[in-house]
Amino acid sequence: MMFKITGDIRKRLEERCSNLILSDDQIERVSATLLKEIENGLRQKTNGEADIKCYPTYVRNLPNGEERGKFLALDLGGTNFRVLLIHLGEATPEKEFASRIFAVPHQIMTGPGEALFDHIAECLALFVKEYKVDKEVIPLGFTFSFPCRQEGLTKARLVQWTKGFTCANVEGEDVVELLQRAIHKRGFELMLSEDGSGRGAALVAAVAARLEREEAEENLLKNMLS
Repeated sequence: MMFKITGDIRKRLEERCSNLILSDDQIERVSATLLKEIENGLRQKTNGEADIKCYPTYVRNLPNGEERGKFLALDLGGTNFRVLLIHLGEATPEKEFASRIFAVPHQIMTGPGEALFDHIAECLALFVKEYKVDKEVIPLGFTFSFPCRQEGLTKARLVQWTKGFTCANVEGEDVVELLQRAIHKRGFELMLSEDGSGRGAALVAAVAARLEREEAEENLLKNMLS
């Protein structure tokens, strides 16, 4: 969702963000540095030292518009995470959304890795029970916004924590397996489908969760400027 920035809003925005406004020269330097790091990340010889790793992904099928059914998305990337349930209609392309944001307390961000995934699974359990889908096996799109080395569509090992997370015993581990273990302990099942339709729809759900988060951040900005 886009909104028009009027002259008055633009003026107030520039005043509040004056210390963050970059000159053309600074922008060019940032752009050049970013491009260099991307190129380093894409090269096998320099990938290890690159700040932008550019790891490959195993998603080979994109949504084709024929996806139908219920799909879940989990978007973890900071001090909170979003869970979204999307229902793509069987007869029409109508979409039904339900979502909820859960906080990740600081003690969870810096505590044992098992506690983090237990917290995520507990919140997922509350969500699926609230929307009465806890008895169904639903494909899950898991957006884990940290540098991971993927070994398959449902297998990704965390390279290193960022964004203030320091959970022990997670780096080098398969984060999908850690999440699945925590989910199993709570007596319900979620899955990443191995068929193309399921992958595409799970991807749709994950993208929808990210777009909804961006819309919430945009609304927050509007409220700050009002």
